[in-house]
This record gives sequence, C-alpha cells and structure tokens, in this order.
Amino acid sequence: MTTYYVRKSGSDGNNGTSPATAWLTISKALGASGISSGDTAYIGPGVYRESITVDMVSATSETFVIGDVLGANTGDDPGEVRITNYMTDDTTAPTDQDFIDLHGRDYLTFQNIIFSGAYPIDTGYTVFRSGEANASINITIKDCVFYIVGNIGYGSQIVKFQSGVPGVPLNLTIDRCYFFIINGINAISILLTKVDSADYDANVLIRNNVFISDTTVVAVASSGLGSFKGGGIRIYNNTSINGNIYGGVPNDLSTTYPVEIKGNLSIGCNGTETDFTTFPDVVEDYNVFVTDAVTKSGVNSIAGYDYHPAIHFGQENVLGFRARHYATPTLGSPLIGFGNFTGSPSADILNRPRPAGGQATVNAVGAYELHDTGIEDTSTYDSAPASVKIIGPGDQDFELAVDAVATNISIMVQYDANHGETNKPQVQLLANPLIGVSAETKTMTEVADVWEKLEFTQFTPTARGVVTLRCISRAAVGNGQAWFDSITV
Repeated sequence: MTTYYVRKSGSDGNNGTSPATAWLTISKALGASGISSGDTAYIGPGVYRESITVDMVSATSETFVIGDVLGANTGDDPGEVRITNYMTDDTTAPTDQDFIDLHGRDYLTFQNIIFSGAYPIDTGYTVFRSGEANASINITIKDCVFYIVGNIGYGSQIVKFQSGVPGVPLNLTIDRCYFFIINGINAISILLTKVDSADYDANVLIRNNVFISDTTVVAVASSGLGSFKGGGIRIYNNTSINGNIYGGVPNDLSTTYPVEIKGNLSIGCNGTETDFTTFPDVVEDYNVFVTDAVTKSGVNSIAGYDYHPAIHFGQENVLGFRARHYATPTLGSPLIGFGNFTGSPSADILNRPRPAGGQATVNAVGAYELHDTGIEDTSTYDSAPASVKIIGPGDQDFELAVDAVATNISIMVQYDANHGETNKPQVQLLANPLIGVSAETKTMTEVADVWEKLEFTQFTPTARGVVTLRCISRAAVGNGQAWFDSITV
C-alpha cells in the first residue's frame, strides 16, 4: 500500500509519492495512472477547480482520499481542502458539471473535503455520482461539507447512487457531514434496481449529519421490472433544518429490508406533508418532527410542537455564554436523552461520546449531543479549592499549552458508587498532528470513592502548541458522578 500526495505546488508530471514530488490535481490522483487499491492520497489545503472522473482500476480494499486540512502530511499550512465548480475564480460564474464521477469504481473513502459551488443552469449534475450502468459499491463519505446552491425547478442531487448490478448491496456510508443546500436540490438520492430473485439489503447508512435544506434530504426509489425490491436504507441521528428527512413512494421498496428512519431531529420539513403510516416499507421511530406536516408512525416519535426545538443557533453569543455548534441541544433541552434504538450510534457528529449532555443515560435525538457539561464542585476534590464534576454520562475538554520539550501529563480522577464500575471514567489525550502529538486513552482501574492518578506516556511536541485532554464520565445511571482534578503538565 502506497501513500500519495496532491498539493497546489505540485505537478502531475511528478510521481506523487512524497510531498516534494506531489501531484497537482485530484484528477491525476484518481486517474488511470494514479493511486491503486488500498492506497492513501493526502490532498493538501487549497482550492481545486476540477471535474473529476475516477479512472483508476477499481479498488478491492478500502482506498482513502483524505483532505490534509492541518498540513500534517503534505507540509502545507493548515487550511480548507475545497473542490469547486467555480472553474476560473470565486467571482466568475461556475460550470454545470459533476464534481466527482465515481465511474463504477469501488472501495473509496473520502474525508475532510469541502465541496462548494452552484448549478446555474443544470441538467441533472451531482457532486458525487456513482455511475449509471455499473454502480460503485463500498463507498464512504465522512467529515465532509457540501455547500451547493441550485437553480429552482431542476433535478440536481448532491450525492446520487444507484444499484448497477441488481441485488448487489451498495454498502454506502455517509457519516458526520454538513449539507447546506439551497433551491430545490436533493441532498442524497438512492435508486435501487428491482430483481427477479429475492429482496435484498442495499446497506446504506446515513448517520450523524446536519442538513440545512429547502427540499428532500434523502430521496429513495426503485426502478426496473423485477418482482423483488431493494431496501435497507438506514437514516440514523441526523438533524434536518427545513428539509424533508425522507422522500419516496409508499411500498416502492422492500418490506423485508425496510427503510429505517430513527433518532432524527427534523425542524420545519419545508411544509410538505408526509404521512409515515402510509409507508409499509418504512420503519419510523425515535424521531422528533417539529412541524405539523408529518404524521408519525413510531410509538417513540414526536410530531408537532410538543417538544421545544431547544438548539443553539448563535444566540448564546449575545448573552455572553460559551459558543456552541449550530443545532447543538441547549442545556436542559428535551432533545437530550430522547432514546436509543437498535443500531444507535455510540458517537455523534463531532465523534464525541453518546450519550452525553447531563443526567440522561440514553442518546439525544439528532446529530449532536451536548458536551462540556462539567461543573465546579467545592466539596469533593483532590486539591483545594475545587474539582470538575460530571453528573451522568458526559465529557469535558481541557486545552493545555505545551512546549517543544519532553512533556508529561497526569490527572486525578474519582467516581462514586452510582457511577458504577462496568465502564469506569476515562481520560483521552487527543491527537494534534500539527505538533506531532498522538492520541492516547487512559481508563481508571480503582474502586469507587478513591482518587486515582492517570498518567500519559511522555511525549515531545515538535513545536509549541495546544493539546486537548478529554475527561469522560461513563456513568451507568443519571445520578452517577465522576470528578477530575489536579491536572499537571
């Protein structure tokens, strides 16, 4: 397996195997003479004005295309990795085109890339297209951003996948992505081919994403003349603002492998009526629809205005509170601790633990948990005058300044009997590749009500910088407590 590099300072005449001999374009990296199955391509920060067709020999094991936003691998200054259809500059009209045509290639993972642009005319172009006759399979898109404006009344999609070989699973995952899409563009479009043998599981997972949209978030349909259908579209713990979380025709997909719509927060729904009780091929449950345009079918779902849509959208800044990510539940929000279902994700869109957010022992609805919920405790501490206490499952980050010298970090941790010993508190040192710091996790081994010192392996940063220490309570019950104190660097 080989590592390749793409940089704005590179040349497609290079061999691409080092930062000094990087390629210039992503088209070269994914072309016929670029990377191979199992390889990794790091894309350096910058704007890539390309329409990319994947012409490599189709991969048979996971192959990575990763935006190196920190420049840790390419050596570039940190910045966005952006692919756009503004082909001249950001003030000259864009070109209607696909951003990436996967062209039937398989086993590709795209990560840490921003896709931004507009479709001024549109004839059905996409950001990601799987290919028409031979669909791509085993594709993962995670930690990416899609910012696309369309021309109202046309049929573009952000991500468009369809089954090429009937009955073969797509194995598509879209995880921890942000979609900002305006003017009638579907975010994700899935077309499953009917078959003659038996219903099949397409294995599509759309999880922990945020959609700000004025139309359908996930549109699913069948095509073909077979008697059996595909299904298995799993739409878990997404947050949708104004967009319809699902669009389809009732009984168009498999009831053996139904669409599962669970754990989602949908606010607004664009005013389009959806009655999930009319969809025998959809299992809808554990969702909150803040609208009167949805008729729920799940017994654990809420539809209407019963639940206050208590999310952060920037209001905390004018009040002098700590800024939170857009659509994060507020403290005390009824969206926290909403419920778990089979397949509930164990992390949220920030890749931080679920559940969190206070005394709830089950997950929040939507893409976010509420994090950094530690409070000062002046009655229980390792060293005066106070410690940081987390009640129930939750986590708290601390940012620590470090120099480019041998560094030792330790912290004192304690938990009570209510917390329980099955999953004792943890402390994580998060990776910071900008200064050469690797991730490490330490888990308590002591019994309840005893302070324990957790020490991390000594490391030497390559430069002065900041590292993050994440303190995690994994309480079994809502009143379980964990304390963190006496951090030394």
